Amino acid sequence: MKLADAPPPPPAVARQGGPAPAVLSRIGESDPDLTIFQTPWWLDAVTGGRWSAVTAGDGVNAHLWLPFVQTRRLGMRLIGMPPLTHTLGPVIRLPAGRAVLRATQRRKLIDAAFAALPRFDGFLQVLDPGVEDALDYVINGLDVAVRYTFRIDTACGTEALWRSLKHNTRSVIRKAERSVVAGEMASLMVFHEFYEANLQRRGAANHHERRVYEGLAEALAARSCYRLLAARDRESGRPIAAALVVWDSRTLYYLRATRDPVDAGRGVGSHLFWQAVTLAAEKGLIFDSDSFHGRGGALFLEAFGARPVPRLAVSWRCRRLKLLEASERQMEEAAEILGQRLRRMLGARTDDPSRASMPRASIARASTQ
Repeated sequence: MKLADAPPPPPAVARQGGPAPAVLSRIGESDPDLTIFQTPWWLDAVTGGRWSAVTAGDGVNAHLWLPFVQTRRLGMRLIGMPPLTHTLGPVIRLPAGRAVLRATQRRKLIDAAFAALPRFDGFLQVLDPGVEDALDYVINGLDVAVRYTFRIDTACGTEALWRSLKHNTRSVIRKAERSVVAGEMASLMVFHEFYEANLQRRGAANHHERRVYEGLAEALAARSCYRLLAARDRESGRPIAAALVVWDSRTLYYLRATRDPVDAGRGVGSHLFWQAVTLAAEKGLIFDSDSFHGRGGALFLEAFGARPVPRLAVSWRCRRLKLLEASERQMEEAAEILGQRLRRMLGARTDDPSRASMPRASIARASTQ
């Protein structure tokens, strides 16, 4: 798209593990404006170094850095979200000035970045909640959808947070404390094995390969920005539920959570979730549920005083990809209907209320998965 004013200098493309040196000097891992998901070390860990970035601007005053992951599916070129990465999007630096000039500079940078991206048949990135305006993406022909996460401002402290919980939620946590005790998992790979075992008990499959967790385990071990929380049986010490939380300079994310379906009705979900909220409060960070699962998940989070926060998803799909995804949705709906009928025939319960006791920190499904 051509603008009335002259565009910024042609963008450079940096591939295989990092931005151009001029921009890297301006964007470091300790930059408070970077989320943990935008840091080069995170992207290296979850993709095995198979990510790229485009840059635009002069690298000194106005500049942009856009990391992305490109894959192929049935011959189609897709740019989507990396594994275990719930938000991404560009990092933009603009000099001080009038709002109208900064808006023009931002638009030029985004125009240049999309012009520099390799050709794609599908594009999807979910932006951080700090990005409130996606007009520049719409101008570039992308669609914008609103997704939600839930957040808790923990600045008031643990005691005030406890009082803000609904009465029945506090009762559930107190009851859980009689049978479970707070603890930690030994390592991320131990957490992964526990996660896999619980999925198998439910007849489900993990969307992410073991190597993704192995790469992240190595990266996290070198940094103090994560915790593997657990709720263990008070008598046997056996883990009943566990969660992986990670954080950056502003926010703690409830990234992945799992529980033993056999003990799902003991309030361990609320107990574990409260552990994560109090950890965020101790560190002076915003707590982010990092998505939610259905109506039950939303009600669960509201009971903790969490508020819904929009996250903008920008996307584009070619006609072939749209038809493929529509067909897949129809197949999934048909499989769900068939499953419900089979459960009714077998006399299985289809309205298990325990499913709503803890949200699953699930990754927004990208076109690359």
